[in-house]
Amino acid sequence: MLDLDGAISILLRKKLLGEALLKEICEKTKELLMRESNVVHIQAPVTVVGDIHGFVFPFPSSPPSSPLSRADSGRVW
Repeated sequence: MLDLDGAISILLRKKLLGEALLKEICEKTKELLMRESNVVHIQAPVTVVGDIHGFVFPFPSSPPSSPLSRADSGRVW
């Protein structure tokens, strides 16, 4: 079982987490995020433009030749 309190304690002492623990944290995070209702499942490869704050660089109004998802809209062209 993942001990997040233990991991936080290690980090607060300014120590590095072991590779196995980091992988376990990443896997558990992935499992949790995949169950979220706002996660859009798409096929790779895809280019994501923007960040979690919704800022998007300007790009042409027509869809690009490769799949593109705007992080602020959740749309995939």
